[in-house]
Amino acid sequence: MAAGDLSTVQVGLITTSYTLIADGATYTGGAITCDVTGLSIRLAYAAAAPAVGSDDFILLTRGMVWPVSALQAGFKIYGLAHEAATKARASRISRA
Repeated sequence: MAAGDLSTVQVGLITTSYTLIADGATYTGGAITCDVTGLSIRLAYAAAAPAVGSDDFILLTRGMVWPVSALQAGFKIYGLAHEAATKARASRISRA
């Protein structure tokens, strides 16, 4: 991918561990939304995945979009299904 290329992805999320959605080493930003079949997802912007019981998350419900305009190279975006397994849908802008 060239710098600035846009890609879309679907990422399966479970309730027992955080899943990587976007790595700042690879992507500069994009947007994330909860799949239409899910109710809500937890998102964490961090250097490492938080513990499942942590309060360090943003709750995103169906129909909401979380724009990410400046994903730093040392950080990542992780997702966790809030109530039942679901998917996150994301657009990601390539760094390199």
